Amino acid sequence: MKRIRRLRFLPALAVAMLALGLGACTRSIGEDLSQKGQVLQRDFNHAYDTFSKYFFNHDPDDPYLD
Repeated sequence: MKRIRRLRFLPALAVAMLALGLGACTRSIGEDLSQKGQVLQRDFNHAYDTFSKYFFNHDPDDPYLD
């Protein structure tokens, strides 16, 4: 019975957390969109290099490769 009572507050807690999270956004999304693109590109390149290094045995930082 107590478990059911506790579960009733989860949706209210989720809505409160969502409201606080959205309220923290003071800048518009378009202001830093180019920075987010740069971060995504950097992370994708790092993931690709790591995958190539461990699965294809190709290291882009290897000085002996052409």
